[in-house]
Amino acid sequence: MPESIPLYIPSDQDPESISESILNDIRSTDFLNEITSGEESPQETGLWNLVQPVLSSSSSSSLTLSQFSNPSNLLHHALQNLRQETDQDGRKRWNLNGLILVDQTSLQGDGSLLVLEVDLQKGEIKDQLRCARRSVLEVISNISISNMSLDEYRNMCGGAEVFDSGQ
Repeated sequence: MPESIPLYIPSDQDPESISESILNDIRSTDFLNEITSGEESPQETGLWNLVQPVLSSSSSSSLTLSQFSNPSNLLHHALQNLRQETDQDGRKRWNLNGLILVDQTSLQGDGSLLVLEVDLQKGEIKDQLRCARRSVLEVISNISISNMSLDEYRNMCGGAEVFDSGQ
């Protein structure tokens, strides 16, 4: 399995049930069908499992919704706790070029997710952009391989507060 992009869900917000709903929304994108061109099912692509939840309640430091108001908290958590995590075959489990956050707006606002672009060498957030759930996979797959920046997506959405490729 290729390295996954972390989806952070607050530990005080029923992360197991929220993660299933969000992953369903993320995977409902037309982007998967465009990539496969009908030659294989979306479930068979590497993109299907690219985004995986980090259940912070099970990691060494639990993160609550109030801590999500500062994305630097999550970056620090990711760099400290996820950077060295490996899968059963000894491969790195996480690609930390990007992080996805379920925050207050995700839960009680428009449902969009906050995508962070990370500079791993400096250990800091390069940029952030709100994305409609159905657009997250397109954005994060390009960030994960350093193909496009969040600034390029921001320019594509013409100043809208939330990037939505389905508009």
